[in-house]
Amino acid sequence: MLFYYCIASGLVRLILFFVLSITIVETLQMITRLGAFDIDDIIINTMGAAVGFWAQRFVTRNRDTFKGFVKIVLTSVVLAIGVIVIIGGINEYLTKGGGEVAALE
Repeated sequence: MLFYYCIASGLVRLILFFVLSITIVETLQMITRLGAFDIDDIIINTMGAAVGFWAQRFVTRNRDTFKGFVKIVLTSVVLAIGVIVIIGGINEYLTKGGGEVAALE
Protein backbone atom coordinates (compact mmCIF):
# COMPACT_ATOMS: atom_id res chain seq x y z
CA MET A 1 0.00 0.00 0.00
CA LEU A 2 2.87 2.36 0.78
CA PHE A 3 4.55 1.48 -2.53
CA TYR A 4 1.35 2.37 -4.42
CA TYR A 5 1.24 5.73 -2.61
CA CYS A 6 4.83 6.42 -3.69
CA ILE A 7 4.02 5.57 -7.31
CA ALA A 8 1.02 7.89 -7.21
CA SER A 9 3.16 10.66 -5.69
CA GLY A 10 5.85 10.79 -8.35
CA LEU A 11 9.17 9.43 -9.50
CA VAL A 12 11.37 11.28 -7.00
CA ARG A 13 9.42 10.08 -3.97
CA LEU A 14 9.34 6.53 -5.34
CA ILE A 15 13.09 6.47 -5.96
CA LEU A 16 13.87 7.93 -2.52
CA PHE A 17 11.60 5.42 -0.79
CA PHE A 18 12.95 2.56 -2.86
CA VAL A 19 16.62 3.41 -2.31
CA LEU A 20 16.00 3.70 1.43
CA SER A 21 14.15 0.38 1.62
CA ILE A 22 16.61 -1.58 -0.56
CA THR A 23 19.53 -0.14 1.44
CA ILE A 24 17.89 -1.39 4.63
CA VAL A 25 17.47 -4.85 3.08
CA GLU A 26 21.11 -4.91 1.94
CA THR A 27 22.28 -3.80 5.39
CA LEU A 28 20.20 -6.52 7.05
CA GLN A 29 21.76 -9.07 4.72
CA MET A 30 25.21 -7.91 5.78
CA ILE A 31 24.38 -7.87 9.51
CA THR A 32 22.68 -11.28 9.54
CA ARG A 33 25.31 -12.78 7.22
CA LEU A 34 22.56 -14.12 4.95
CA GLY A 35 24.04 -12.25 2.03
CA ALA A 36 26.44 -9.49 1.15
CA PHE A 37 25.99 -5.74 0.95
CA ASP A 38 26.32 -5.00 -2.76
CA ILE A 39 25.92 -1.52 -4.20
CA ASP A 40 25.22 -3.08 -7.61
CA ASP A 41 22.02 -4.59 -6.21
CA ILE A 42 20.86 -1.18 -5.05
CA ILE A 43 21.57 0.42 -8.43
CA ILE A 44 20.02 -2.37 -10.51
CA ASN A 45 16.93 -2.68 -8.31
CA THR A 46 16.44 1.09 -8.38
CA MET A 47 16.59 1.00 -12.19
CA GLY A 48 13.97 -1.73 -12.09
CA ALA A 49 11.72 0.41 -9.90
CA ALA A 50 12.11 3.33 -12.32
CA VAL A 51 11.25 1.06 -15.27
CA GLY A 52 8.14 -0.15 -13.44
CA PHE A 53 7.17 3.43 -12.65
CA TRP A 54 7.48 4.55 -16.27
CA ALA A 55 5.70 1.44 -17.56
CA GLN A 56 2.63 2.14 -15.46
CA ARG A 57 2.75 5.83 -16.47
CA PHE A 58 2.79 4.96 -20.19
CA VAL A 59 -0.36 2.85 -19.84
CA THR A 60 -3.04 5.42 -19.09
CA ARG A 61 -6.25 3.48 -19.77
CA ASN A 62 -7.60 0.26 -18.27
CA ARG A 63 -4.89 -0.05 -15.62
CA ASP A 64 -7.19 -1.96 -13.29
CA THR A 65 -8.14 -4.63 -15.84
CA PHE A 66 -6.25 -7.71 -16.92
CA LYS A 67 -5.63 -6.16 -20.33
CA GLY A 68 -4.11 -3.07 -18.71
CA PHE A 69 -1.96 -5.25 -16.49
CA VAL A 70 -0.65 -7.13 -19.53
CA LYS A 71 0.11 -3.81 -21.24
CA ILE A 72 2.06 -2.64 -18.19
CA VAL A 73 4.04 -5.90 -18.06
CA LEU A 74 4.86 -5.75 -21.79
CA THR A 75 5.86 -2.10 -21.51
CA SER A 76 8.09 -3.00 -18.54
CA VAL A 77 9.79 -5.71 -20.59
CA VAL A 78 10.43 -3.32 -23.50
CA LEU A 79 11.77 -0.60 -21.20
CA ALA A 80 13.94 -3.10 -19.30
CA ILE A 81 15.44 -4.38 -22.55
CA GLY A 82 16.13 -0.77 -23.56
CA VAL A 83 17.91 -0.08 -20.26
CA ILE A 84 19.94 -3.28 -20.58
CA VAL A 85 21.00 -2.40 -24.13
CA ILE A 86 21.96 1.17 -23.18
CA ILE A 87 23.88 0.18 -20.04
CA GLY A 88 25.50 -2.73 -21.88
CA GLY A 89 26.59 -0.39 -24.67
CA ILE A 90 28.10 2.07 -22.21
CA ASN A 91 29.85 -0.77 -20.38
CA GLU A 92 31.21 -2.19 -23.66
CA TYR A 93 32.45 1.24 -24.72
CA LEU A 94 34.27 1.78 -21.44
CA THR A 95 35.67 -1.76 -21.35
CA LYS A 96 37.11 -1.57 -24.87
CA GLY A 97 39.08 1.53 -23.97
CA GLY A 98 36.78 4.08 -25.55
CA GLY A 99 36.57 5.98 -22.31
CA GLU A 100 39.74 7.25 -20.77
CA VAL A 101 40.12 6.76 -17.05
CA ALA A 102 42.50 8.99 -15.11
CA ALA A 103 43.47 8.66 -11.47
CA LEU A 104 43.06 11.69 -9.26
CA GLU A 105 46.20 12.69 -7.43
